Amino acid sequence: DGTPDDGETLRELAPDAAAVTLGAWSPNGRQLGITLFTEGGGDGHACLVDVRDGSSTVLASGPAARVCAVSGDGRRAVVRLGRRGARSLELIDLRSGRRTDLLPGGATVAEARFGVTGDTLYVHTDAGREHVALLAVTLLGDGEPPLVHLVAERPDADLDLFSLDPAGARAALVWNVAGCSESEILDLRSGLIEALPPVPGEVVTGAAFTRDGRAVLVAAEGPTVNPRISRVPLEVPGAPTLLLGAEAPAGLVSPTLVHYRGEDGLPLQGWHFRPRTAPTVQHTPLPTLIWLHGGPEAQERPVFQPLFQALVAGGVAVFAPNVRGSGGYGRSFACADDRDRRFVAITDVRATALHLVEAGLADPDRLGVAGRSYGGYLTL
Repeated sequence: DGTPDDGETLRELAPDAAAVTLGAWSPNGRQLGITLFTEGGGDGHACLVDVRDGSSTVLASGPAARVCAVSGDGRRAVVRLGRRGARSLELIDLRSGRRTDLLPGGATVAEARFGVTGDTLYVHTDAGREHVALLAVTLLGDGEPPLVHLVAERPDADLDLFSLDPAGARAALVWNVAGCSESEILDLRSGLIEALPPVPGEVVTGAAFTRDGRAVLVAAEGPTVNPRISRVPLEVPGAPTLLLGAEAPAGLVSPTLVHYRGEDGLPLQGWHFRPRTAPTVQHTPLPTLIWLHGGPEAQERPVFQPLFQALVAGGVAVFAPNVRGSGGYGRSFACADDRDRRFVAITDVRATALHLVEAGLADPDRLGVAGRSYGGYLTL
């Protein structure tokens, strides 16, 4: 709460909870959103806790409940609620208890941040659209419905994440383009966009402005780049500075993006990791592991994957596909395995195996499949 201490005082905010996940802090640091889970699992309870005295208020209960944002004056909060593909955002007036639905129709991605004045909400969502975008919601008050307008959207890419500068004049945007990241700075007043100088690593996993707004801190990684944090200057041009991270071991392999189709013709793609010691002939069949990611709305991307690198070092190629239901390719693709279409995703695994064999990439007698979470379900 801004009062100095020795840094050694610990206060347990939810001693009776079986598990806790974090939500958003209030700008003044006096309130923290947390989601509590009880023994036996089930839905969570999104609470706003006053860290000074430990008192808390339950704002929402249900699937994926989370406190996304708290206004600077502490009078309003935004909570997320709902199952995958049907998530909503609610604006809550903490004094009157009035609730306003911000995302009619539901969404897969639903996040929000208050602007500096507290009268504008920046909403990160795919509700009612094919690709994840950034919207601005103007809060009018007195029970009037908020005004919504589009801030940033691409016709062929999802907005992965965004960050607002302390002055509220700019936003850092990170786009997911076929699994790789493209980062830019958007001037919210003029609409002008500038590319953010690149940092090592194909995938940006986090971005935040420094307190003075003169730089952006970027977390990134890649198949041959250990996870790292770099400082990217904005006002004075210069090369990014490494703040945290070590050099990756030598001999790591970068994958190739492979395009192919499912049995019904749906375009699919996956990342092919080929051993350095493999024969120089590109299409020499190799022992191959098909690795299936979880989710299913997750996405296989060119990040740092020690398991893949260990297999490749042992002479086993790895192919990591994004079957239908994966994120990063738009709402239609993510929903293409919903309900009675679930088993079509399993035929995508079969199509993957056949493509690898027919393209001469995989030895049909030494072809394996593995995965975790939903990928484990597909494996079985």
